[in-house]
Amino acid sequence: MIRLALAQLRHRPLRYLALLLAVIAAVALTVASATIGLTVQRSVNDTFAAPYANTNYVATSATNAADVPDGAVMDRRTTAHMLVEGNLYSTVPITGVTDGPLQWREGTLPVGEHEVAATGDTPPIGSEVTLLINGNVVDVSVVGRVTPSANEQLIGSAGLVADNDAIAQWAPNSTGEIRSTVPLPGGVTTQEHIEKLTADYFSSRNKYFLLLGAFSVVVAIVAALTIYSAMSVIAGARIRESGLVRAIGASSFGIVATFLTEALVIGIMGVAIGLPLGHVLARYAATIAGDLGIRVPLTDISIPFAWLVAIGIGAVLVTVISCLPAAISATRKSALASISGETNRALQVLCGLAVIVCALAAWFIEPSGVIRAVAVGGFATLATAAAAALVIPLILRIRVPLPRLGLALGYASRQWTRSAAVIGIVTVAVALVGAVTSGSTMLRSHFTDVASRQGTIDVAITSLSGDIDDTLVDTLRTTPGVSEVAVPPRV
Repeated sequence: MIRLALAQLRHRPLRYLALLLAVIAAVALTVASATIGLTVQRSVNDTFAAPYANTNYVATSATNAADVPDGAVMDRRTTAHMLVEGNLYSTVPITGVTDGPLQWREGTLPVGEHEVAATGDTPPIGSEVTLLINGNVVDVSVVGRVTPSANEQLIGSAGLVADNDAIAQWAPNSTGEIRSTVPLPGGVTTQEHIEKLTADYFSSRNKYFLLLGAFSVVVAIVAALTIYSAMSVIAGARIRESGLVRAIGASSFGIVATFLTEALVIGIMGVAIGLPLGHVLARYAATIAGDLGIRVPLTDISIPFAWLVAIGIGAVLVTVISCLPAAISATRKSALASISGETNRALQVLCGLAVIVCALAAWFIEPSGVIRAVAVGGFATLATAAAAALVIPLILRIRVPLPRLGLALGYASRQWTRSAAVIGIVTVAVALVGAVTSGSTMLRSHFTDVASRQGTIDVAITSLSGDIDDTLVDTLRTTPGVSEVAVPPRV
C-alpha cells in the first residue's frame, strides 16, 4: 500500500497541489506569528536589561544618597518644564547619570549644573535650554545625545539627562534608583527587577499575543478545512480505483492507510517548505513592526528549534487527521453513489448541530475580555460557515435557463460534501482576512494609545507668578477632548 500511495503521488502530482499549498501556508503563517511574538518578548526583555548589565541588585524609589554603599550608584529622577517658545512650556523628565563602571548610557555625558544631554532628537546639541524646576529658572546647555532608557525607547518619548549632583540641587526631594554590585536593604536582584519591568510592560499588551495565538488557531482551522476538501475531491475521483484495489484483495484498512500515507508525505513536504518560508515572512514582518507601534528594535529574528519541531509535528498531524474522514468515506461509498452525488445525511445533521451549538455559544458568552471576544468571534464565524454550507447548496438547486450554468449549479448542489467543505473554507478564510485587516489597525491604535497613556502628562500648565486660577481648572475639565485634569498639591 505504501508503494501504491507513492505511485499516486508520482503519477498524479497536480491532484495534491491544493493540499500541499494549504500545508505550506499554514506552517509558514504559524512560524511567522510565533517568531514575531517570541522576538518581541525577547527584544523587550533585552531592552529593559541593558541598564543592568554590570549590576547585581536594584533598589527603586531611593530618597537618601547617603544610604548608597560602596560599589553602587544612585541616579535621581525629577520632572521639569522646558521653555519651548515665548511663554509655552513642555513637561520633560530628567534622569541623573553617574560616570563609572555602572554607567550604561553611551554618548557625551553632562557635567555640572549647567549641562544636560538629550535622549532624543530634540533639543538639538549645542542649544541653550531654559528649565523651570520647583519654581526656579535654570539655564542649561545641551552638550550631547545619549542612549535613551527602556521606557523612552518603548514609549517613544524623549527626556534629558543631567549630573546627579545638579538634580539634587535643583530638586532636593527627588527620588532615584540605586544600582549596586552588593546587596541592598529593601532591594531586589537584578533578574527580579527586570522580570517585573517586563511583566508590567506586557500586562497592558497581552491582547497582542492573544490575537497572535488566535490567528494561529484560525489558520490551522482554515488549513484543516482546505485539506479535507482537497482530499474529498481526490477520494471521490478514486472511488473506482479503490473498488478495483478492493476487488484484488485489498482491505478497507489498507485503502485508508494508502490515503493516510499520501497525507503523511504531503505533510512532510509542506513542513519542509513552510518552515523556511515562515522565517522569511517573519523577517519581513519585523521590518514593518513599527507601523503597529512596536518601537523596540527587532534584531534577533529567531525561534527555538523545539518550537519548529512542535509546529512541524502539529502540521503533519493536522494533515493526516484532516484526511482521515475523506479516506474512510472512500472505502464506504460505491462508485455509483459517488457519481450520483448521494448526500451524507449524517454530515448534514452534524453541520446543523454545529450551527445551533456555535450560535448559542456566541450568543451566551459575554465578550468582556480578549479571550472571550475571540471566542465569540470564532463561534460566530463557525456558525455562519456551517449555516452557509447547509443553505447555499439548496439555493443552487434553483433551475436556471442557461444549460451550462444549470449543469454547474446542479453538480455543486448534488455534491454536498465537497461543496460544503469549499463553502466553509471560503467563509472562514474571508473572516480571517477581515480579522487580520481590521485587527492590524486596532493593534496599531492599541499600542500607540497605551504608549501615550504611559507618559507623564500630555499638557502642563504652569503659573509663573502664582497659583493657577480655579476657574481655569474648571474650564479645562469641561473642554471637549480633555479626559482628566489634575492639580498637584503645593508644598
